[in-house]
This record gives sequence, C-alpha cells and structure tokens, in this order.
Amino acid sequence: MDTPAGVSLDDQKQALRKHYRAARKNLPVAEREAQMALTTGHVRSWLDQNAEHRAFTAVLPYGTEPPLMPFLMQMHDRRYRILVPITEPERQLSFVKWTPGVAMERSSVAPIDEPVGPRVDFRAMAEVDLMLVPAQVVDDQGGRMGQGGGYYDRFLEKVRTLADPPKLYALVFDHELVPAGTFPVEDFDQRVDGVFTSAGLTLFNQ
Repeated sequence: MDTPAGVSLDDQKQALRKHYRAARKNLPVAEREAQMALTTGHVRSWLDQNAEHRAFTAVLPYGTEPPLMPFLMQMHDRRYRILVPITEPERQLSFVKWTPGVAMERSSVAPIDEPVGPRVDFRAMAEVDLMLVPAQVVDDQGGRMGQGGGYYDRFLEKVRTLADPPKLYALVFDHELVPAGTFPVEDFDQRVDGVFTSAGLTLFNQ
C-alpha cells in the first residue's frame, strides 16, 4: 500500500486502527456473539483434531474485542490448558495459565487487569498447539495489524525460532479479513499462518 503524500506511515496506520475500532464498536452485540459462536466452534474443532499438547493461547477479551469468554470456559471444562498474555515492561510479553476464577491484578504497564500466576516466556510455546493471535484486521496474505504496541510482533519473532512452533492463527470478525493492500504491512510486522472467522479457517502460505 502506498502512503498518501504528506501522511506518515504511522499516521496512516493509526487512522486505520481508529476506523476498525469504530467498525467493531458499531457491530451489534447479537451479531458479535453469533459470529463468535461460529468462529470458536471452528477453533474447537481444529483443536480437537490437531492438539497434541491440548494447549493454546488466547487473549482475555476487553472492550470490543471478540467475546471469547464462553469459549474459554468451555475449553477449560474440556481439560485444555489455556495460556493468556501478560504485558511486561519494554513492550514484552509473558504468559500465564488461565482458569475460571483465577486471581487478577492490575498490569504494571497497561490499564487492564491480568491473571496472577507463574509466568512463562516464548520457550513455553513449544508445548502449545495453537496461538490465537489478536488482530484488528488481517489481510488475505497473512498480514496482521494489531493495536500498535508491537508486543505480539516481538514475541512471535522469538516463537518462530523454536524447532516446532505452534500454529499462529488470528481470530477476527468477518469484516476484518480484507484483501492484501488494504493496510500497510512492514518488515517488523509478524504475519500469521491463518485466520479463523465464522466461515472457518483460512490458511496462508500453503
């Protein structure tokens, strides 16, 4: 994607983030829940068929993010191990095990509450089958635009150095899977292997 004259790449990406945040906010609650019921059904099926370790990562939903809590509760009941991200200083991530009712505390670097427990780094992903990577929008070549902090880009770069990394699949609402070129993808931006929507799993680079 070409950057319009007089507009910096950062400004362009911030404008796009604002646009997609508004689109999420305007999606009716019933539609959000209906899409996610279908989408997480596809994730569950994939895990049941492919999860050697019976473990995956996901983001606890905040604000207008996809409502994953019913899915997480269900997968916990099915005895899956669920890891969720913890924001660390210098825009780094660690992960901690999530269970229903786990104690929460305020993040030291972000205005969110996060689970309390032993933290693990990227090496723990060697025993994870799937990372559900958060995204505001994903293009049909695996390009991903997140919130702009670079937390996941830094973490995924390390994950890809593992001998047997987990699958890196995003999960978005239907309108957030877009043609390549809709938003800029820089060298630093880590692409995903696929994306779950209500239509199923779309794979990239196959």
